[in-house]
Amino acid sequence: MPRLQKTLAVSLVLFLVAITLLCLIDFGGGNSSINKLASFVGLKAVVAAPTIEAGRYGLSIVSKESVRPNIAALLVYAILGFIIASTIYSLQPKVGGLGSSDWTDVGRRMSESAYYEEAIDAYSIAAQLNPQAATAFAERGVAYHKLGDYERAVQDYHTALRLRPVVTTYYQELGDYFNSLKLVAGHGLSEARMVKAEQAPTTDFLWCPNCFLAMKVPKGSRGCFNCPKCSYEFFA
Repeated sequence: MPRLQKTLAVSLVLFLVAITLLCLIDFGGGNSSINKLASFVGLKAVVAAPTIEAGRYGLSIVSKESVRPNIAALLVYAILGFIIASTIYSLQPKVGGLGSSDWTDVGRRMSESAYYEEAIDAYSIAAQLNPQAATAFAERGVAYHKLGDYERAVQDYHTALRLRPVVTTYYQELGDYFNSLKLVAGHGLSEARMVKAEQAPTTDFLWCPNCFLAMKVPKGSRGCFNCPKCSYEFFA
């Protein structure tokens, strides 16, 4: 689940809990400041109710304030909160229907399958959509590192550290980068180039525009493709 979606979901749950408590719990009668707040926003109604009390001279009828929950207002607030949260999430910039966190997840899956060039493309889209996405820069640095592009790797590591200096994992990645430099220095530049050539993938991933299924095809393939999952035909 994307980070923004998680934040909105948690905020919506907290909002629903708060308005439910304000609506259903009596915090001490009509004179309570919390009940007055709930009454002001429409979640409760403070009404005067006649009550029979036994006094010194017998029974008497007195008027006392009682607090009643407004369930209809509770439902209205819940629906409005859901609509606002959905609207905020839909307003985030997207490419291909995916937000920055989604593209970071795509890049992570590509990296786990050793398709580092495709992962770099996905991380680059994520960083473009959200320039503060430290995770996208850090993981793109790892992908550059795997391909042997040490200069770009260290640039992304430093960018990630600048955005989120408290994350110790980024320092570890930077340390791995310097260890790689020692390895290259010990084996020569030609050795590093050979490692880079061996790690370069020979296939590409295509994404179905209909169901977003990832399909592995030979690198550089172009033409008409059929999705094996939904049978959608598209050109790439």
